[in-house]
Amino acid sequence: ADEFPAMQILAALGAIYGAECMLPVTSVQIAGVSYDNLGEAGLQFLSEMADGGGKTRVLTTLNPAGMDIENWRNLGIEADFAEKQERVLDAFSRMGVITTCTCTPYLVGNLPGFGEHIAWSESSAVCYANSVLGARTNRESPVNTVYCAYTGCLPKYGSHLDENRAAKCIVELTDEVRDNIKGMADWGALGAAIAEKAGNRIMAVLNLPKKMGPGATKNLISCASPGMNDPMLHLMGYTPESPTLEAAFKGKMPRKPERYKVKMDDVVEMYRHLNAIAPAPGPEKAKPVDIVFFGCPHATWDEVREVARLVKGRKVKKGVHLWVQTDTPTYFMAQ
Repeated sequence: ADEFPAMQILAALGAIYGAECMLPVTSVQIAGVSYDNLGEAGLQFLSEMADGGGKTRVLTTLNPAGMDIENWRNLGIEADFAEKQERVLDAFSRMGVITTCTCTPYLVGNLPGFGEHIAWSESSAVCYANSVLGARTNRESPVNTVYCAYTGCLPKYGSHLDENRAAKCIVELTDEVRDNIKGMADWGALGAAIAEKAGNRIMAVLNLPKKMGPGATKNLISCASPGMNDPMLHLMGYTPESPTLEAAFKGKMPRKPERYKVKMDDVVEMYRHLNAIAPAPGPEKAKPVDIVFFGCPHATWDEVREVARLVKGRKVKKGVHLWVQTDTPTYFMAQ
């Protein structure tokens, strides 16, 4: 381990968490890509690793950068920042990282399979991988994921263990909720509502619609995961490792598990709560909107198409910017 600092650091991490062994990983996703986050120290760290000849051993992709790589000039990004951001991406690229720059790596080919152990760091993507793909990952730190990409392994701890993936309660949607949740914002509000019901515990979610596409699951999960310590929820009918409630509870389902109902009133109240965090001014104090932004996490192709449908035949008000953020392949498909 002394000859391989990356392995030494991962071994120390494993010792802290009492890991019994190291696991091979098949996929890595690195966050902390923006120069605004990294600063000069982060850029130097990455450059030294790349200059030293370090290379990734497994498929590795990146979270979004701090700017649109192609259109940064049109978006008012300063040239000095752009130059440093491009140096960050160059360092990652020289190490063998695929610079996809997306928070939805599962939409651009970084798609691990059921039961695979991976090392991802983007919070909503981590929860999606555990809950929808059936892969296993913690919310790893950006630095850890770089080391995992170098070594191809990580300690066996946290969400890689069965006992840390078990449901602790049941959250059931009413039929009204199941039948009336439709748009991007609805799925987000629902995700936040079910996380609030579960009280920061892994949950099994019942009575979901029979057809939820990647946009629906993405938005539900991305708004549920901030309210959860453990990055997973069992979406019954969708989570591969949970064909039954017994499986979701990992064989330790109580005779009378705690159960909660999510009603339409709960979803509406969540809308109100989220709006109250940054209350809109009253009509007498209304201020002009400067920007309308979609795509966090990155918009799917269907979501880009829906925005295009809504603005077709109309013009955005002068002085207002409408931005839709997505991954590069979706961008070209949408064009």
